[in-house]
Amino acid sequence: MIKKWHQFINESERYWLEASDIEEVLIGLKDEGYEVFVEKCVYQINGDKVEYKNQKDDIIDLKHEYCFGFQIVIIKSKEKGDDVTLDFHGALNFLRKEGYLIQDIKEDDGNISPNYLHFINGSIITWIPEKEGKPLPKFTDAKEIVSDYVEGDIYISSNSCVISCYQTDKHELTPKDLAEIYNWSDYTTDSSGNIYCELDIEDMADYILSRNSSYKVSSAALKHELVNGIEEDNYYSSEYQPDIQSLFQYDLNKENEVLAVKSLIKELGGLEGFIKECDNDQLEGKSEEEVINFLLKERFYKTLEDVCKYSEIIDYIRQTIGDWKSQAHCERNQEELEEEFDRLIEREGIEFTKSRKEGKRYYYRKIPGTDRKEKVYYDEIVWFYQVKFEERWITDYEKALPGDGLNFVFREWCGDCYFENSMNPHFSDWGDCDDEDLNREIESTLKRYLEKFN
Repeated sequence: MIKKWHQFINESERYWLEASDIEEVLIGLKDEGYEVFVEKCVYQINGDKVEYKNQKDDIIDLKHEYCFGFQIVIIKSKEKGDDVTLDFHGALNFLRKEGYLIQDIKEDDGNISPNYLHFINGSIITWIPEKEGKPLPKFTDAKEIVSDYVEGDIYISSNSCVISCYQTDKHELTPKDLAEIYNWSDYTTDSSGNIYCELDIEDMADYILSRNSSYKVSSAALKHELVNGIEEDNYYSSEYQPDIQSLFQYDLNKENEVLAVKSLIKELGGLEGFIKECDNDQLEGKSEEEVINFLLKERFYKTLEDVCKYSEIIDYIRQTIGDWKSQAHCERNQEELEEEFDRLIEREGIEFTKSRKEGKRYYYRKIPGTDRKEKVYYDEIVWFYQVKFEERWITDYEKALPGDGLNFVFREWCGDCYFENSMNPHFSDWGDCDDEDLNREIESTLKRYLEKFN
């Protein structure tokens, strides 16, 4: 049974009934072999006019008010059945009682009043007698009508008729309504009726960055790094290793300064061997604590610098710091690259949010015994963009793409825009690593080293 619009909206927060509900009202015609097709549709309100919008061909925007309804197509039957004209009029009366306005009924020759439309013997007949009240002739083939058919009578046998009807309630559309009207797929929605498509960073880069085939090598490389990440191998750890003065003055906290000197003493065979290796008369006769205090307070760490030159444990600590700093620099430049890309998206006025989750990546592998290659997919955590739908995606180029995914609608809009965006990130000269975490790792390393001598 068809419900009134306001009741339906209150119950389901949707505007449309199911097409099957409308078809049920016309079951009498279907039983006689007539084909009945029901399509949800909208009617745009332009002043006093109500205009049918074909969602397959027309662009429906968010600026106008709309009514919601159906187009019902009835095709004549291949069977010679009973007269179901009363069933047809009963269905129309039922629709009216449920709040539907019958805008018009079209048959093969144009609009027709339902009063002149007959469904008999499987045919769809328009009978307009010259004399009002004259009954429909018993014959349904115009060639056989002789005595009852006179000049002025109109008799048309049509293949089909189309009924346009709508509820008179006016509505402002939301993007979610457009998604239902155009039967889009692959989207999410929020409580305000906005809709979103989701793309991984590779697709987003393909859509937003320049499509110029004369890509410079540097631009192609930046795009590759944006999608796949900057190679850490390009940031040599050795170039980030501190010298001895910087190590003790800036990189090690106070606790690790002491642990580092204690480790040096153990590495060189104990306090006596260490003092001898230092070759510094001021250390003679001092305790371990006094030696440590002297070395850490000495100007420019001159004695430490000499004794650390061939220390394996100090080299290992310097390498650890180099690894952390090179990785921090790589990560910082990756952030700069991604921030530059996001700025390009924002410059185009595209609203989005980002999240990291598992996605698919691939590489090409040569098929053994052939010259062909195949894609090999693997899982990886990557950036995904949740892009908010905008009306201009369909109005800018008059393309709504009914039945497609919202991702495809966005892709086509980007393609038509033909963006000429190229990335020019401002890469940093260094990256900030977490000094506390770094010193915790160094502390753990030094303590494990000292435990070997206990």
